[in-house]
Amino acid sequence: MATVASARPPAGSPPAPVPARVQRRVLRVLLCLQILFSMVIAMSGPVVSLLAERITGSATRAGFTQASIFCGSVACAVPLAALSARYGRRVGLAVGQLTGAVAAGVVVCGALLDSFPLVVIGSFGIGGAIAAGFQIRFAATDLAADGRHGRAVGMVTWASTAGGVLGPSLVGITDKLVPGSPLPEFTSPFIVIAAGLVGTSLLAYGFLRPDPLLLARAAENANAEDANAEDAKAEDAKAERANTERANTEREHADAGAAQKSATDRPAGLRAGLRTLRHNAQARRAVVVSTTVHAVMIALMNMAALHMHHGGVSVGLIGIVISVHVAGMYLPSPLVGYLVDTYGSYRLFVTGLALQFAAAGVLFASPPHSEAGVGAGLLLLGAGWAAGFVAGSAALSEALPISQRVPAQGACDLIIQAASAVGALAAGLVVAQLSYAVLAALGGAAVLAVLLRILWTGPRGRPA
Repeated sequence: MATVASARPPAGSPPAPVPARVQRRVLRVLLCLQILFSMVIAMSGPVVSLLAERITGSATRAGFTQASIFCGSVACAVPLAALSARYGRRVGLAVGQLTGAVAAGVVVCGALLDSFPLVVIGSFGIGGAIAAGFQIRFAATDLAADGRHGRAVGMVTWASTAGGVLGPSLVGITDKLVPGSPLPEFTSPFIVIAAGLVGTSLLAYGFLRPDPLLLARAAENANAEDANAEDAKAEDAKAERANTERANTEREHADAGAAQKSATDRPAGLRAGLRTLRHNAQARRAVVVSTTVHAVMIALMNMAALHMHHGGVSVGLIGIVISVHVAGMYLPSPLVGYLVDTYGSYRLFVTGLALQFAAAGVLFASPPHSEAGVGAGLLLLGAGWAAGFVAGSAALSEALPISQRVPAQGACDLIIQAASAVGALAAGLVVAQLSYAVLAALGGAAVLAVLLRILWTGPRGRPA
């Protein structure tokens, strides 16, 4: 019996052999999808704020649109994960992108009618596309071989470089797409966003074949049936039971397999995802690290531009500093993925958190007029994000079987986005009432708390 049990594959890898060419095809499609998606979605945040300010004349109300995008991504994370769990990644990704396309159309209507409520509603729907975009990294791990989850996440994350660098620069080009157009200012970019998201929706639904999640699930079910058959055969050979007893044993295995399939077919909701995370220490640790590095990065990065502006740094230099930060986030991702697969997620967790703690120290000490100091801090902040976020995404997939993975991934994204929204709101209040240095100190304290906990519990998640 021990030999049969030990032959079963790890929880986080496809339980039955999947041709490498299938995974390569899936990764190629996901890379194209990520590049196109990141380019169009990177335009939405800056432009929607400018559009809202043009309509309302209020910078405060314009900020509501950013909050609405965050709220939309939080609200859509679990429903899209449930949709993927039932119908596959193709449907979940396509529906999320299409939701964003329709929402961009609503923003265009709001711009034409000078309707701020329509712009806010459209911003909320664009958050649905962002929630679907978060799922792309998890789709890359569905068919990843054991020990290659990090590489899969790293490659897809690296593809976001195109969006982070080129997306914002497309705003000015798309806003003057049609010379002499009667469209109001800041309206044309949302037409481009809508068209781009329709394209990503069609790309996901039309080319993500075979569906990686459904194929991985079929492999897991086939392996479970084989394992049950081997167990039954071993028991029969050992005990030489009567035909009646063998029939009863096989019936029990069949009932168990049917129950497992029924559970897999049920919609995957937030409760199921949270239950999985509560009972799996490794998955829970991955979510904590991913949430921490992402929320701290959002809080410190969003306020850095305002911090430098108050110090008299030019807009051009601020743009260069932010670009350095984006490069620090995405360019190291393939290397991080390789290191995760080679040395394990624990070391990258520690590395990512340590880098962000160092970044908080540099940002705390850098005066607002020091673009070099702030730039160095943001570079460290981005590199820490890459290490923690890529490692966390890979570790979450490795820790869970396919049947439990998607609900937990949806819950993970909801937690990450909700924490980031709270962090962004709190960051604005802290900088307005206190200072950016205080914000950096608070971010460093949050990172240090998680880092010390990781070091205390050790690689296996238990106190050393």
